[in-house]
Amino acid sequence: PNEVLVMSSVGPWESVGGDIKFLRLMQRKLNGLVTDGSVRDTDEIIGYGFGCFAHSTTACQGPAAMQPWECNGVINCGGVGLRPGD
Repeated sequence: PNEVLVMSSVGPWESVGGDIKFLRLMQRKLNGLVTDGSVRDTDEIIGYGFGCFAHSTTACQGPAAMQPWECNGVINCGGVGLRPGD
């Protein structure tokens, strides 16, 4: 609870996930997601009540390069440097 996942994308129009990924995040008690990428399946995400702030929406699956790279590392999301705990 009280935790939000921040994901840096390989590009603003690339999908970072859709309904299955976000349902699982919600089941794990995350309060929301912030990304500089795009998301899929927005109707389902809205229906879940899962907070999601993204650059855009897309119907396309993300590229193979969009795989988890690091957890709790320093990232750049939307031009802002973020550290774990921010």
